Amino acid sequence: MLKRPSVYLFCAYEEERSAWAGDSIVATGVAPHISILQHMHSLAKNVNDVVPQIQKVAPEVIRGVIDDFEKRAMTAGTVTRDGLEALISGCIEKSGSID
Repeated sequence: MLKRPSVYLFCAYEEERSAWAGDSIVATGVAPHISILQHMHSLAKNVNDVVPQIQKVAPEVIRGVIDDFEKRAMTAGTVTRDGLEALISGCIEKSGSID
């Protein structure tokens, strides 16, 4: 005759499962804060994996946004910092004032 597997056996293999509406409370001997700490550790690991990738992409995105603003400002006929700086630098280079 086969016996029903122990609830404790299933609890050991349910790492990522959250409680469902019909679940009953089962004493596992593990304090509730332990599972919360495991989830926090998992989230921290994921964040630590993503942050370097974001730091690589961020300067490119910022430069792209600035370039887009510059193009829109030039089209609208307004003066921008980068546009003015490029204009002055070009004039100085053409005049040969600064080596």
